[in-house]
Amino acid sequence: QRPVMRVSRDGGRSYPASRQRPLAQRLPSQPAAVPTWRADGTTCLVVCDLDTKLGDVTADSDALVAAITQAGGRALVDQSPTGGRHVYLLLAQPVSNPDVDAVMDGLASQFTSLDPQPMRSIASGLIRPPGSPHKRGGHQQLLTPWDEALDILHHPNPATVLQSLAERYPAPPRAVPPADDTALIKGPSKPLTGRWAVV
Repeated sequence: QRPVMRVSRDGGRSYPASRQRPLAQRLPSQPAAVPTWRADGTTCLVVCDLDTKLGDVTADSDALVAAITQAGGRALVDQSPTGGRHVYLLLAQPVSNPDVDAVMDGLASQFTSLDPQPMRSIASGLIRPPGSPHKRGGHQQLLTPWDEALDILHHPNPATVLQSLAERYPAPPRAVPPADDTALIKGPSKPLTGRWAVV
């Protein structure tokens, strides 16, 4: 991943690109977030952002970690002072945005507290890592034991773990509007009724 972070200037409400700076050993004094994507549109970091406003974070976190374990992988977990959690899947090989997008769709359909937005945009996808100050006070706290976390960092998961998750939690079909039916009609006939197509 890119060794940079964006430091908020408004207490964690936004993380503008103008506030991007190199990662440092010293913790920032304001909330900070790191990019989830590389500049080339690939990533070795897949993050599930679990939000207490959307569902049962603890249950979803435990189930996600169990699913990753069953897929042959290991996950890192951290928690915010407000109870939200991040489940991190570190990969040894980079994966593309379409592949991750499909996995996030499948996971979000099963785990109601999951907000997929941090993994959606290559340009603006961000996540607050362990140690980052929180806008309501306190810090993002690593729940995974330190020794285990270090081992995962040095020995990330094969990309086959993500593939296994995609197979277990397939993305639901997306409903999209078809092309305008009236473009196919000639003469005074009434236009056909538009329908939603599932692709």
